[in-house]
Amino acid sequence: MIGLSIRIDHKAVHAATGTPPPVAGTLLAAEGGTFVIPDGTTVAWGADTRWYNKLFAVGGTYTCDQLTMDDQDPAFFTVKSCRVGPFTG
Repeated sequence: MIGLSIRIDHKAVHAATGTPPPVAGTLLAAEGGTFVIPDGTTVAWGADTRWYNKLFAVGGTYTCDQLTMDDQDPAFFTVKSCRVGPFTG
């Protein structure tokens, strides 16, 4: 298996569409809620200083939960949220 890393220049993409790029740390949804993101968005899942960042190559509507975030739980027994990443708190 070959690893592949893709970096998308959000500023260039948003400049072309006329919309500002999302700011890292911006709240997308509380745990259990849904959020909509464009292709190539990194989403952070967690709480306080405990975060898991995931790159979504394909945009769409997603649920802010552990299953969506690769079954990761960076903050055990703590209510989490999804934010625009990369984010470390």
